[in-house]
Amino acid sequence: WALTRVLLGFAVLAEWLPRGPTVPERYSTAGALLGSGPLPIPRWHPFSPTEAWVLFGVTLAGAALLISGRANRTALVTILLASSALLLHEWINTKAHDRLLFWELTILLFAPGGGRGDVPGTHHAQTALRILFCGIYGATGFNKLLTESEWLTGEALGWHLLTPNFANTPLDQWLSTHTLVLPGFGWFTIVFECLFPILIWFSRPRLPLLAAGVALHLGIHALMNVGGFAWIAMASYPAMLAPEQAERITAPFRAWWGRRVGGA
Repeated sequence: WALTRVLLGFAVLAEWLPRGPTVPERYSTAGALLGSGPLPIPRWHPFSPTEAWVLFGVTLAGAALLISGRANRTALVTILLASSALLLHEWINTKAHDRLLFWELTILLFAPGGGRGDVPGTHHAQTALRILFCGIYGATGFNKLLTESEWLTGEALGWHLLTPNFANTPLDQWLSTHTLVLPGFGWFTIVFECLFPILIWFSRPRLPLLAAGVALHLGIHALMNVGGFAWIAMASYPAMLAPEQAERITAPFRAWWGRRVGGA
């Protein structure tokens, strides 16, 4: 949980820092008001540019506080309230990974010690996190399998690689012509997403399953313009491991660090 807390703090920075140049335009009366969600904040109180900048700064400050490990729950509530107020100003443009980050931070709020990692507790937060990702991966995977057969032939991925909204770089254009490679990527994505809701509950396949998820998200990040989606998704992976699995992975690093510090 401690590693997930830190990674989520950096994910907040990765998602929000690039929005700095467009804060007044996207979130205040200086630009278009697009809010049309269940809480139409722009109609009740449109943010002035100053208010938008304050909420933006509070979001970043909360992320820094979360990374430091101090007042974790205060940091989480601060990030959730400030970022949600801004996102409700552009509701129809809110990205899927913004919603994912919201739920990850909310679950972390109920983790032992708010994500400190040194307080024993129940598995409720870990179970909620796994269920969240089962819903995300399962829904997208079975939707591809049952209604988008183009993923199996590689056509869907090839199209995404040529869409300006997502990619269309020289590397994407080159890869989109490799019709023997694209079906493999498509099948890998569908198999991973469809099997995740099953295998995540079993100890033995859990680690290779999450390793496959890391490969998937790094590939998406390398080929497509999807903001901080990869970092937001992967940030929660450590907390989905069983304690003994996390211990096996981190023990060599801790031993190496202990030898280095002891030698110094």
